[in-house]
Amino acid sequence: MSQSKYSANFILIKSILLIFGLFSLSKNLESQTSTAGILFQAIAKDNAGNPANNRNIFIRVSILSNSSNDIPLLVEEHETNTDNLGVFNIAIGKGKFISGVSNSIDVIDWSRTSHQLNLKVAISPVAPTAGWDFHNEWVDLGNAPFGVVPYAMHVVGLKATVDTSVLNRKLN
Repeated sequence: MSQSKYSANFILIKSILLIFGLFSLSKNLESQTSTAGILFQAIAKDNAGNPANNRNIFIRVSILSNSSNDIPLLVEEHETNTDNLGVFNIAIGKGKFISGVSNSIDVIDWSRTSHQLNLKVAISPVAPTAGWDFHNEWVDLGNAPFGVVPYAMHVVGLKATVDTSVLNRKLN
């Protein structure tokens, strides 16, 4: 083979590797821009108040706006296991979408009004029970106002100079 054929093959291989490298890099960057989540940790307890150790649990999360008459902005479900102390962890915003005005935590406008979190939990029985369905076993834990995390996500999303008065107003 002549020198020019080696040079052409080298350039072709180099170009293919460059294209493959750019494709890999873009996929890596895309995977790092996933939906935001709010980390949540709690202890699941049974009806007697004992930690539900090493159990499979289901959590239904609803984000409610105070200005929308409790119409859920986002409803999602999570399935996870508790540890030996009954502790479980989820990332709100990364569950299975069920319903709501928004289909992602990223599009909720945290700046307009205050929001509340509603949790419902179903703990799988220790002994298998015929016909048990977590959809029929929800225990409503009530509503609680959100703290600073979603509002901080909103401020970061502004990509401008951070006005600490926004955070102070939300915290107070």
